[in-house]
Amino acid sequence: MKVILDNKNNTYSSKLELRYTNQSNNTVNEIFFHLYYNAFQEGSHFHKYQKKIPDADPRIRAKLEKLIDVQSDLYDINSISINGQSCKYIIQGTLLKVMLDTPLSSNETTNIAIDYKASIPEMIRRSGIDSDDGIDYTMTQWYPKVAKLDDNGWQISPYIGREYNGVFANYDIQLILPSKYTVAHTGELVNINNQNGITTHHIKAENVHDFAWSANDKYEHDIQNISDKTIHYYYQHKNLEDWKRLQLIIDKVFYYLTNQIGEYNHTKFTFAQGGDGGMEYPMITMISGERGFGSLVGTAVHEMIHSWFYGSIANDETRHAWMDEGFTTYMTYKVLEEIEFDTTRNYWKELQADYVGNYNVLMNKPSNLYASNYEYYKASYTKGAFFLAQLEDIIGEDNLMLSMKEYYRKHKNTHPTPNDFLQIVNKVSKQDLSFFFYNFIETREFIDYEITQVEENKNDYTVIIKRNGQIVVPIDIQLISEKNAKTSFTIPVWEHEVFASNDKLEADRIQSYSYNYIKFNVSKKFKSIEIGSDNYMFGDINKDNNRFVFDNKTTKIN
Repeated sequence: MKVILDNKNNTYSSKLELRYTNQSNNTVNEIFFHLYYNAFQEGSHFHKYQKKIPDADPRIRAKLEKLIDVQSDLYDINSISINGQSCKYIIQGTLLKVMLDTPLSSNETTNIAIDYKASIPEMIRRSGIDSDDGIDYTMTQWYPKVAKLDDNGWQISPYIGREYNGVFANYDIQLILPSKYTVAHTGELVNINNQNGITTHHIKAENVHDFAWSANDKYEHDIQNISDKTIHYYYQHKNLEDWKRLQLIIDKVFYYLTNQIGEYNHTKFTFAQGGDGGMEYPMITMISGERGFGSLVGTAVHEMIHSWFYGSIANDETRHAWMDEGFTTYMTYKVLEEIEFDTTRNYWKELQADYVGNYNVLMNKPSNLYASNYEYYKASYTKGAFFLAQLEDIIGEDNLMLSMKEYYRKHKNTHPTPNDFLQIVNKVSKQDLSFFFYNFIETREFIDYEITQVEENKNDYTVIIKRNGQIVVPIDIQLISEKNAKTSFTIPVWEHEVFASNDKLEADRIQSYSYNYIKFNVSKKFKSIEIGSDNYMFGDINKDNNRFVFDNKTTKIN
């Protein structure tokens, strides 16, 4: 791809040459491309959605309304050819459909060339000119991007501002622009050629599913070496102090992720100031820099972790957004806790409270079908992350981290599904967690264990715990003695069954277990009993029925 930037008119011209292989099992008669810039105009799905949802970002809505009279026809296509022959095509909103004269069978290859010019929009969502930070160009989702085709068909949902899904490819790009600009980008720089105030940046990126870049005439550029990888930082001078401090933290983060998940898939990673918040792309993340240091660290860590999941594993963010955002959020809390970045926070307590208040959102729902940004966020980030926290509580931290490593090793560059992760977890934990995965991911079911009955016997109490929800998880029991000493034991899960607790912990062996009830005895030396009191990876939605204080009378709660 050859790209020539016209910075006076904020346009670029390009010739895209694509060698496309049909990797599906089906014969195709057309090939689809995403034209994301076309979202930023009046009447687009993006425009309509932002007007409709109750919690649209007011900045986005205001910018979009301001531009509706002046911003349209963002792609001007001169020609499209297949194997050198001109072909028919149709543009519908953010989609370009190229018709094939000859059907393309599975594993067959064809050559497509698109000669076009594009107007670069003002910064409305993630991409465009003149960000609020003053970054000249944030070039993300900017070119005609081939849509993903799999056994479910083409991934061609109209763009409304959510996440993306892409096809792994090798990029060979020449970016030609005025020499005053410093460029941050996906991939590795092959060479630079300067002539008469114009610079050509020759860049190659292998085995990535997108290409992003930014350009600014006031960028500072730092390079950090970590093991055999290089981390690049592009930022404005006024933010220098915080971005220098950030590098000390990223050093720790990178080593932790390498040890816990696996080796980063490329030799280079870039943080670039740009965009309108924080957004991940292969080998690069765009971060708005006008923020406090804590926010900068949290955003940078989160976006970097995406490079292991979104960047390398590349699950389908349009169908299973939680597999990217949930995994990344969970690992963000793990990292920040490990490096002790902010010891005043209990990330798991915060996550637990967020989940309990939003447990009934559906996780496995196409991103475009969420009725609000709030619902999307709680399903993908909150519930997705707590799914892993609760899974850790079931199989243990060691088994979950081993599962993460195996998942990353086996499914790099493969676009895995939830079932692929389930198979890894089952193998590592030697359990069948399909019941947990199904109820948590596919339904609105919940966790709710209740101390439903306590009866006094001569020497002890009989306790009955009822399970009100369909999700079965281990439950931690805490007993408090008259002297306030704490004794704890766990009733674990194994294929829908609960084993006996440890006799040595002063609670007698579990007497019985049915699908909804657990019955056991407790010594009279204890004054109270509580379910999951200090376990912030336990997602019980009603803690009011989790505690009981013993007395000298036979007690029936219900």
